[in-house]
Amino acid sequence: ADCILLLGDYIATHRFQVPIPLYDPADADHLRLVELAERAERVAADVDLPSVRFETLRRRIRESLAADGVSSEIDEIVTRLISAPSA
Repeated sequence: ADCILLLGDYIATHRFQVPIPLYDPADADHLRLVELAERAERVAADVDLPSVRFETLRRRIRESLAADGVSSEIDEIVTRLISAPSA
């Protein structure tokens, strides 16, 4: 898939390819990602979000996902999936 790199307020004009595989319900990693996404949604829903800047809210959610461990589990599986040779 074509991607555009976003770094804060900076948008990179260089496009690059990321080999994101199509969802395969028979793939254990894909099924695990679904479970982890559901868990991440529950963790994020439990984060107290006062009326502050968007960046602060985003940081609070990222910190909660990291404390729970779900973000590192997602990262591990996604790294494995995009590093796998294409079929």
